[in-house]
Amino acid sequence: MRSLTQQQSHQEAGYFFPYHYLDLSVPEYTYLWHIEYLNYLQTVKQLLKSYNCKSVLDTGCGDGRFCYELKKDGFTVTGVDYSERALQFAKAFNPEVPFSVQNIEHLRFKQQFDAVVLIETLEHIIPERIPLVLKSIANIMHKNSIFIITVPTTNQPLADKHYQHFTPNHLTATLSSYFTIVQLLGDSNTGYKRSVYLFLKKICYLLFPLRKKLPFIQRGLVFLQSYYKKHLANGDPNTSLRLIAVCKKK
Repeated sequence: MRSLTQQQSHQEAGYFFPYHYLDLSVPEYTYLWHIEYLNYLQTVKQLLKSYNCKSVLDTGCGDGRFCYELKKDGFTVTGVDYSERALQFAKAFNPEVPFSVQNIEHLRFKQQFDAVVLIETLEHIIPERIPLVLKSIANIMHKNSIFIITVPTTNQPLADKHYQHFTPNHLTATLSSYFTIVQLLGDSNTGYKRSVYLFLKKICYLLFPLRKKLPFIQRGLVFLQSYYKKHLANGDPNTSLRLIAVCKKK
């Protein structure tokens, strides 16, 4: 395994704590910090169900939160990541899911999967090495498999742990050597309604410590989640913060 790049080191540093699982011990996190995160995971799950997928490989699974969600819904799931630290959390929260440390440029599996997912991972990969990753994924798919990928768009600032963000055209071109996009969705829309959402979220954040004393705060958290799902969850790929692409291999 090669040494970590600066961007990968930023991501690795984030795995000192299983932050993706906070809502399991404090349910209110679902209504505040995890609204957008859990919503797009739910969208990907629904896509997997709509394509009748049963077995799923989560490539670049990190601490395994999406594997947790898939297993909970009855999928047969396998997870791979380069980070041993992240997989320690993944195994702790998902003892029945098989995880392995692998370089996703050279995936090693005898079995094939109905679907391979790459969730918020492509942006962490050195751009020159992306073709190796895509070829590796295509090689373990059968002709009826689907590939679902999610990436941040250029409508949000580039994070320290990311090499690049994507537009719809850029993502299409990046995948084109090995995959054809058959469905492209926008997730987490921008615009004035997002400004309203962020304002309400800030108020809820400030009042969050008082939620057990003031019942209306809990109702506000529920409203915030409802507002997001109604006005922002599904958006135009050109104006959203995230892209979700369903692909077939060529």
